[in-house]
Amino acid sequence: MPNKEEIIVAALKGAAAGIPFAGGLIAELGDLFLNPIEKRKENWRNEIIAVLDEINKKYHRSPEEVANDPKFVSALLNATSIAVHNHQEEKILALKNALINVGNPDAVNFDKMYQFLHFVDELSVTHITVLANLEKYSGQFSKIEELGKLYSQFILVSKLEIERLVFRSIIEDLNSRFLIQTGDLEEYPEFASKKDILESSGSKVRPLEITELGKTFLNFIGDFEP
Repeated sequence: MPNKEEIIVAALKGAAAGIPFAGGLIAELGDLFLNPIEKRKENWRNEIIAVLDEINKKYHRSPEEVANDPKFVSALLNATSIAVHNHQEEKILALKNALINVGNPDAVNFDKMYQFLHFVDELSVTHITVLANLEKYSGQFSKIEELGKLYSQFILVSKLEIERLVFRSIIEDLNSRFLIQTGDLEEYPEFASKKDILESSGSKVRPLEITELGKTFLNFIGDFEP
């Protein structure tokens, strides 16, 4: 009976036939499983074996079944490309948890899966940590109307050391990906718009909040403790 490594290698070779111009990545994946010389590749190889065991335990899916799941193979190809270019344990854990979730027959749809893996690649560990803290302490930020006050309260409760302008850029990055909504949060004075904003007397301030997409993303990468 083939072992887990042989099953995955066979699945990847089969997938390669239908992927134009994928030779470089497939060759890299072949080295990952067949000649795990570099420490980083060796570590990721072991993580994938742990992923297969966890999927079998949680969802009762054998390695053979998972290796023949096109969605899982696609996720594995993307996650491997990200993993071999990263050294941070937090990102490796996020990728590992993502693959376990892809192994769930009721996992998020393919478009979201693809998008979330790219979020792991594009966003820094600090970005994701900020997002996780914004969700964890959301009740403490719900009535804050100014970015400066949000920053001060965030640093107080999260105990993170983030520069003021770095925090601002992270908030913008998360907002641009619809992981959060900044609502009516006022900018730092030096960046505030010069335009007059008219508000009706009966309007309510919309607070910063985590979107459903943001919550689903955090759940997808699991165990990302702030």
